[in-house]
Amino acid sequence: MMDKERQVLYEEFGRLGIPVSVLHPLSNSALKDLLGSIKEAIVGYRESASISSSA
Repeated sequence: MMDKERQVLYEEFGRLGIPVSVLHPLSNSALKDLLGSIKEAIVGYRESASISSSA
């Protein structure tokens, strides 16, 4: 049975289009770190794309 925290993390990855089947070996802590890094990268990409389009 999957704990609630892991289920929520999997849902977040699913919203980002990342297949959760590849995430099973990772701990909850590693999943949180990975998700945080991915979100930071997305924000950075969006900010740079916004700056580029307004130049």
